[in-house]
Amino acid sequence: MFHSVHPCSPVAQEFIWVAEHRDQLITEYDFLTKEENKLSQIDRENLIRFGLVGRGQRFYYEVFGGTFNIIGKTYDFSLISNDVEIPLTCRQHYFSDFISYKNAETYVNLQTLETVVEPHITDFVFGYKSSLTSNTLSFQFQSECVISYDNPMYFNKKRSDT
Repeated sequence: MFHSVHPCSPVAQEFIWVAEHRDQLITEYDFLTKEENKLSQIDRENLIRFGLVGRGQRFYYEVFGGTFNIIGKTYDFSLISNDVEIPLTCRQHYFSDFISYKNAETYVNLQTLETVVEPHITDFVFGYKSSLTSNTLSFQFQSECVISYDNPMYFNKKRSDT
């Protein structure tokens, strides 16, 4: 279903999130009514894919396995610790704890406290957070895809030991 959703946002915002379930698709804004849907409407138990559409493109990750699909190209990641490669994606694991947020900025004159530049979105971010336990390590991590206005798209990885 993700492949069939229109790849352009139905509202002025350039990207919107899309959640593909086994039996339905939920989008941040309804394509017909333009009404906003809430992230809380997403059923994590039946989630198959999660990501963004906009600018004529599709960006998402596969909930089972964690592989990112960015404009038709797949990306998998691993961690190297003590010369041992530990795959973070392509695992028999459901990455249903999705992440979706927007970074924004505004400029304010500190002397007058007047807004100089109105608030505007600078980055659209999606991905997931998870835990991993291997023979030698146990940690939590986040995998994020950042689509930025001012920079090339990039992946952000965060790790914290448990």
